[in-house]
Amino acid sequence: MLRLLVTGGSGFVGSNLLDKLAMRAEYQLISADISMPLQEVSGVEYIKWDIRESYLDADKLGPIDCIIHLAALCKEPGYAWDEYFLTNHVGTKNVVDLAKKAGCKKIIFTSTMMVFKSENKPKYEASHLNPDTAYGISKALAEIEIKKWSDSQDGSYYILRPGVIYGNGDQGNFSTMISQIKKGRFAYIGRSSTIKSTIYLEQCTDIICEIIQIPQRNRIYHLVYPEGTSIADLTHQISKTFGFAPVRIVIPFGIALIMGYVGEFLSSIGLKNKLHHRRIEKLYYDTDIRSVNLASDGITCTWGLDDAISDLKNKEKI
Repeated sequence: MLRLLVTGGSGFVGSNLLDKLAMRAEYQLISADISMPLQEVSGVEYIKWDIRESYLDADKLGPIDCIIHLAALCKEPGYAWDEYFLTNHVGTKNVVDLAKKAGCKKIIFTSTMMVFKSENKPKYEASHLNPDTAYGISKALAEIEIKKWSDSQDGSYYILRPGVIYGNGDQGNFSTMISQIKKGRFAYIGRSSTIKSTIYLEQCTDIICEIIQIPQRNRIYHLVYPEGTSIADLTHQISKTFGFAPVRIVIPFGIALIMGYVGEFLSSIGLKNKLHHRRIEKLYYDTDIRSVNLASDGITCTWGLDDAISDLKNKEKI
């Protein structure tokens, strides 16, 4: 029986992953998170652990065969600069330290596509990292910690860089976009051709389940649909599936950016709102990562965009 530790097991991805892993009798599952889940998965042992704090009794925990490291600060904007590094970089160093003490020889780590800056060209697994945000830089540093652990402990790693993950229970930008399209308030920023790499939650966790079974090696995977997806592709599919009016309005980037900065100023004086220059930039600049390694290793994306949006519609009341 394999003993698996999932950090961030109470979160959006972690809870879905544990649901799937708990269906298999060959796993003994441990979830380590800063908070307890809204609904516990039967058969999972839940441990409260803030990965920013180094202490977790490895002797009491016992040996671990594989760590799936999901815990992170990923909302951006949303936190102070230093907070990303404390959780994503220092926190990963603490997870690596636990792996050493627990005799773990395999780590599956969810990084981010933001280890690349947003620009109008695709990035592949072998592309040079060039993050330009605190979130992206902190995750790039975390990748280095995982690789250093592998070199020193003769362990194997799988570094996963997902696109925007959307699915049932999402409280992020994707669910906000659907809500705004429903209300007729969504607009393209500058253009409708902006590439947004995405992955459906069910597909993301399916791939992680498959990777757990793969023999140990060092590998990086971009978790995205094989083809580049434009924001127009996304909104058209959402409108078609949910029966919403199509998105037609395009706001010039410069005007939208000014609105974002005005929104930040208003928030700073107590008039809270969701306008922020980073949200505007994220709607304008490409976040275009492509996967080569998934296909070459025989791992296929079984959820197409139309299937995923239809499944999401059936699971969520929007």
